[in-house]
Amino acid sequence: MRFYRRSIVVLALLVMLVQGISAQETITLRWTTCCAQPDRHELFQTWARRYEARNPGVKIEWEYPAGSYGAVLTTRIAGGAAPDIMWIGGSYWQLYQGFASLNDFAATNPTLQETMPSAFPLFTMNDQLGAAPYGMNTVVFFINQRILNEVGLPFPRTSWTWDDFIKMGKQLTRDINGDGIIDRFAFDFRSGGYDQTAVAWGSPPYAPDMKKVAFNNPVTAALMQIFADLMSGVHGQLWAPATTGTYAAQLAGNGSVAMVAGGVWAIPTMRSLESDEWEAIPFPWLEYEGQRHRNSFASAEGWAVSTTTKYPEEARKFVAFLLEREQMNEFAQLGAIIPAQASVARSFFTPTSVKPQNMAAFLDALETANPLVQYHPIGNEVLAAIRPVMNQLWAGQIPATSALAQMETIANQMLDEYWADK
Repeated sequence: MRFYRRSIVVLALLVMLVQGISAQETITLRWTTCCAQPDRHELFQTWARRYEARNPGVKIEWEYPAGSYGAVLTTRIAGGAAPDIMWIGGSYWQLYQGFASLNDFAATNPTLQETMPSAFPLFTMNDQLGAAPYGMNTVVFFINQRILNEVGLPFPRTSWTWDDFIKMGKQLTRDINGDGIIDRFAFDFRSGGYDQTAVAWGSPPYAPDMKKVAFNNPVTAALMQIFADLMSGVHGQLWAPATTGTYAAQLAGNGSVAMVAGGVWAIPTMRSLESDEWEAIPFPWLEYEGQRHRNSFASAEGWAVSTTTKYPEEARKFVAFLLEREQMNEFAQLGAIIPAQASVARSFFTPTSVKPQNMAAFLDALETANPLVQYHPIGNEVLAAIRPVMNQLWAGQIPATSALAQMETIANQMLDEYWADK
């Protein structure tokens, strides 16, 4: 009897020990994502269950927080309650200190090794990669081919320049009703981030160390003067006036705009139009002193790992899973993003049987896209501070060279103050 009782006690202790080990081996990773796309939410939850099935002992707690995503992350990071893995976009620059460096991870992860080079600067601060880019977006011009046919113009070549663009624009702008009022405008650029695109045309907007701006250069000045002349009516009223309608409504209206800047998000609208066919093309080139320069508005989405995670290796392993081709193919099929991996992107952004056929225009634009002014820890503040000067330029009140000099002074003073505290 004594032996029997002793055996039961030993067995109970063994059970408790095994349970304790199991509890210790169960890892819970909190994964927070943005934004309010239900199709993404369903896919993310599918991925969480898939990862758990392939990695026993790991539980993925997925969450899409209510409210402003950036504000939620800011509060949680400041309070030491950041999720282990999180989606990040442009707000990376305000929150970068809360993200672990992924330099070593990027050096060994095969998916990141084939990621488009233009993606990395959008998540790199102090030479440290703070998020693994999985998707990008850029902006191109969509051109209404019906309107081109009406005026007898061929579709432009990808080598077109801003001079070509202006010549086309003058032929596309029409007073159709003959009442002295323009009924059809050449283009609209408001949805393409024209101001930030212009400021970064000649080079990235900041020096490599991020301590000074670099946008006061002759190439950027030449491009910004072209934009100012277009906006202020030097070439006629080519640029469509601002409207109160939505971007999609403007496209699907009465054909009042021949060329419209837009990103991947515009494709569903383009393909829903019954009477018009829109084709994509990268922005025109700027020719300056024998050299050609092109830029595009570019943004990225990535996966970041918190500096406070208790499971850094497990978190990176989950990020590696998210970047695998199986998951990236499924995500690309949603059509909401350009896969950052070149081979995956090429498999989706190839000529199609429906318009726009030239999906490769988005990839071509990414090859020459520079980071934006807002991609700096105080980038949003810098952009807000220099915008009044840009508005004077767009109104034709000051030349581009004077505007850039003023913008440089304003921005560098802000940067000096920022870095003085670091």
